This record gives sequence, C-alpha cells and structure tokens, in this order.
Amino acid sequence: MNQGEAGSADTVGGENVLEQARRVLEIEAGAIRALADRLGIADRVHFAGPVADPERWMAAADLFVLPTIYDPFSNACLEAMASGLPVITTTANGAAEIMEEWRTGALVPDPRDVAGLADRMAEFLDPARRQERAAAARACAEAFPKDDIGDVLCTTPALRALHRAFPGAHLTILVAEHCRAAVERNPDLDEVLTYAKAKHRAGPLGLAALWDLARVIRALRAHRCELALVPYINDPDVIPLIYLGGSRIIFRTPGRNTIYRFMVANPEVLSDGLNLEHALVRVATMLRQLGCPVADIAPSLYVDAARWLILTGSPGERRLCESVRAACGAPDRAVNAAGDLPLPDLPALLGRVAWLLANDTGVAHIAYATGTPSLTLFWRSFPELSGPLHGQDRHRVLYKGEQCRDCGEGQCVYPACANAIMLDEVLAVARAALGAAITARGPA
Repeated sequence: MNQGEAGSADTVGGENVLEQARRVLEIEAGAIRALADRLGIADRVHFAGPVADPERWMAAADLFVLPTIYDPFSNACLEAMASGLPVITTTANGAAEIMEEWRTGALVPDPRDVAGLADRMAEFLDPARRQERAAAARACAEAFPKDDIGDVLCTTPALRALHRAFPGAHLTILVAEHCRAAVERNPDLDEVLTYAKAKHRAGPLGLAALWDLARVIRALRAHRCELALVPYINDPDVIPLIYLGGSRIIFRTPGRNTIYRFMVANPEVLSDGLNLEHALVRVATMLRQLGCPVADIAPSLYVDAARWLILTGSPGERRLCESVRAACGAPDRAVNAAGDLPLPDLPALLGRVAWLLANDTGVAHIAYATGTPSLTLFWRSFPELSGPLHGQDRHRVLYKGEQCRDCGEGQCVYPACANAIMLDEVLAVARAALGAAITARGPA
C-alpha cells in the first residue's frame, strides 16, 4: 500500500498548530462575549476560560453542555458525569455511545440546531429530571473502564497467533502508557508504543497531552503500518489516533456501532445491539476474518517480578487498604502497596499465594493469565464478556446475573447486583475454593 509521505504534525503553513488553536479560541471567546453584550445577558454569563480546578466548577453546576461538531471521545463529558452532572452533547461525540446506553443526559444530532439544543436544556430545568440523570451519570462514570489492563491482556492471544502466522512481520502494539508493563516483555512483540489518555488533565487545554498525541502520530506515520488491528473496544480514542497515524486498513473486533465506522475496513461486524460474545472470542473472530489461524485464545503475561505483597489498589484506595491491613488480625504480616506497586510485581504475588479474591479488574485478568486460582466478583459487568474463558474449575465467578439483566444490561443507577452478593456467600465460596487450592498446591 502506498501511503505517501508522512507530514509534520507540529506545523501548518510554517506555524505552530497549538498557537493557531490558542488564537482561534481567543477570537471565538471575544465573539461570544460580544454576543452576550448584544443580547443583554453579559451580567448572567461567566467566561472562566482555562481553569486548573475544573472539578470545583463542575461541583457548582447543574448541567454540562458540549455541542461539539466532532470529538472521538470527550473526556470532559466523562469528568462531568463523574461529578454527577447530566450531560447534553451531540451524536458526533464518541461519548454519546455510553450516554445513550446509560441514559445520562440528552443528545442532539446536529450541533447547529440551536432550537433543538435549547429544548434539550429546557428539559433539565426540572429538578427531578436532573437528579435522575445525575445519578445515572455518576454510576456510568464509576463503571467506565479505568485501568484497561484486562483489555490489554485479552489482546495477547492475537499477538501470539500473528507472530506464528507471520514470523517476518514487525509487530507493534499501541497501549495507554500505564499498561506498558503488561506487554513490554512479550516475546511475540517487536515494539511497544504508548500514549497518554488523560488529555484534559495536563494543564490548560490539555496542551501537554496534545503534544504527546502529536508524538504518537509522528511515530505511527514513521512506522508506515500496513495493517492495524483493534482487538478491544473500550478505548474510543484509539481508532482515530491510528487513522491519523496513517493506517488506512483498520480491522476491529465485533462490537457496538460507532460514529467512526468509516475508518474501519470491516464495518459489517459493528451493530447497534449488545454483543455478549467473550472478548477473547471476538479477537479470534477478527483474526479468522483475516485468514489467520487461532489455535489458542488463552491470555498470557510475561514479566519479571521479585516482591511479594498482600493488598493492592489505586492511590485513592490506599487508606481503605490500610484499614483492612490494620484490622486483618496479623498486620505485621500484611503489606499495603496500594498506589505504588508496579504491574510487573503482581505476578510475584499471584505465583506465591494459594488463591486470589478480586472484583472484575486487571488483577483478576492477570490471575487468568498466570493460572492462579481465583474467585472474581462481578457487578455492572458480565462474566460472559470478560470473565475466565478457560479453567472454570480453577477460576470461579460469583455474580447475580438476574439483577444485572433486570437493570437493562448495564443501565442501572443503583448497583443492586453488587448488594445482592452477600458476605456470607462470598466467605462460603472463598473457604471452599481456598481449601481446594491449598490441597492442590501441596506443602509450601
């Protein structure tokens, strides 16, 4: 495929793109201020401009409106939903997909439809409606995938199959920067590229993250990729990023339809319905479409590790983990590593413990890959989609499927499916599974 010469992502007409963007924003802000003056509402409109603490502004708001002409996926909408704000945006925003599914606000097909936008905003003058959608918005933001490690591990069978089928090909993977450690030692890969996802959290207008995206686009264009595969669907930014990087043959796994289906070479696998196929099965389906045989779809993980630990979590969960450590009955034998544990160290823990208890998150998928016996608790997600596909005798799941289905396949506002899992029930399953695992392992 002739891709032509790769152009610079830094300048247009010899001028810095970011400087152009800043000047355009200043001109537009001036025009909007002038319009407010003409309408006699200038004293009722506050033009804050770039702010370093958007969460405080969102906490004071009742509604978030973003009538964008196009955005692959607006993180600002997700941040607004995390703040408990109903969101109004356009169907040209990639965030519209999760908004429609969770009913977190309202969508306008045409950003130029001023009357339609005003009508949608007027609907939220009703406090009851705002409260209903605000609760759904917060629930959606909490359930939205944050770590992506499970998704990345689900791509490893594709890497293995591609390496075997095309041993002379140069295989490069593009992942979020915090997932590098999950694949950087994978022998089926030739190279790992990373990108920053928090584009709205890096200073005014997210300029630092924009520079990082420009770097990734230049790297992708330099590689002149002949074929790009997207084996997971949770990252709405990655397909436009690959497209801007010069790839024109992009295959995606079967999944929900998107506004950027024109960028993929197999749009027939996209539909408006909910696809209940397991993520690993979807990967195999995509590869077989390309004529690539898939003999094994079990995930794999290759890391070096040396440290053993007990409690893991995010930085925000460190205090919770510390309270668990203090109350566990043997705090001198427990380590709280929440927030500062490198991913390569996790398999060290999983290789030395007899059994793992986790919710549906990255560490559970690492257990599936390493073969560590586990019990995974599911809520707001389905084991058919992301649970263990193999070794169900070793990897057990506990979830209340009927409650999840009753919530409309992920549209719940209140996590009844989580509260339906009783502590005694978890303990009973845990004791039986832990006993079996210890017996199977034998003496240490």
